Amino acid sequence: MPTNEQELLRIIEDLKQENAMLQDENALLAEQIEHLQKPKKKKRGISLFMDDEEDSSMKIKCATVMYVTIEPADELKGTVISSEALDHLDEILLEFNHICVNHCVERIKTLGHSLLCAGGIECQNATNPIEVVQAGIDFRYFFNEYQKQHNIEGVWVLKMGIHSGRLQAFPKGTKKLSYELKGDTVNATSRIESIASINSIIISANTYELVKEFFECQHYGNIPIKYLGEIDLYDVLGVLPELSFNGNNAVPNELYSTRLSHFRYAELQEYVLD
Repeated sequence: MPTNEQELLRIIEDLKQENAMLQDENALLAEQIEHLQKPKKKKRGISLFMDDEEDSSMKIKCATVMYVTIEPADELKGTVISSEALDHLDEILLEFNHICVNHCVERIKTLGHSLLCAGGIECQNATNPIEVVQAGIDFRYFFNEYQKQHNIEGVWVLKMGIHSGRLQAFPKGTKKLSYELKGDTVNATSRIESIASINSIIISANTYELVKEFFECQHYGNIPIKYLGEIDLYDVLGVLPELSFNGNNAVPNELYSTRLSHFRYAELQEYVLD
């Protein structure tokens, strides 16, 4: 009988330990469920420009994508580019990064000779089409002046394509956040850039309607784009003369800054009153 009692006590003790383990596991599962059910924090910015659905991606209602291609001139393609020319390219790309930062344009990735960039991702605002186009103008101005100053005109050539619309941005990384972009807007921008002529900034009709009060543009033609149909394209000549310093079509003046501030104020009012 004592042996049976000892065996019973041992079984009871084992059951207590198993019960304690189950309680710990249950508590852990409860914490995990609570974490999953917590609403995700929205990215800083104005919600007017993001869809309401919440998942791992950012569904952005109005972003502006820019493809920038810098490549050797046709007569130099297939030849060995000198180390000096490559050093100049490094300097050019360094300045491009600075220009992007100044205009809150996110540099997404490099694809061969092309750079994929976007506005309205990190800084979600209604003025991102204006800022992206201005970044393009600033870079073209710098690019041309740099080549003149260093006597390397005709070594590297530049062209850009810009389009505004919906897209999905997938955040990547922890220490340094980067993004992967998906959607018809990205694909359309690549198509627009592919038909751009040398030293041109070609924008879609979508972008044109959002920036025409700041930039001088002329109709460039039209192009069929999958899922979007036939769209009109415009060549950006520069900043409107009345909004540029000494009418040079490149450097914005005080009136430009005032008009942009009014746009931002109108955006803020819309957000507050919504």
